[in-house]
Amino acid sequence: MYGLPHVLKTRADFENMHALAIAGGIPAAEAIRRWQALINGQTTYEFDRVLGSSEEPDGPEPGYRVMMSEQDGQQPERHQFRMVSNSGQLEILGYQEADVFTKIEELEAL
Repeated sequence: MYGLPHVLKTRADFENMHALAIAGGIPAAEAIRRWQALINGQTTYEFDRVLGSSEEPDGPEPGYRVMMSEQDGQQPERHQFRMVSNSGQLEILGYQEADVFTKIEELEAL
């Protein structure tokens, strides 16, 4: 295979992407974007509960987020979502957050 896979699934895919970027085979900005996506994917929001019309969320953003939900023919509801840790892919690949930041720094130095 030549170039970069559209979806990076394994640690080897990420390491090959990094080597390609260092060698100039792909733009460093593209590799940085994909490394950054690993970091950004560490947290996600999950549904917590329905809020009353005048009820305040349990905390400020980014820890809690309120969104309106509209269903056909019903009054809109305020749904509270809370931020949860989701470091799954980072852990599955065997990386620590510091490892990814080191890779990003290497590419930024090019």
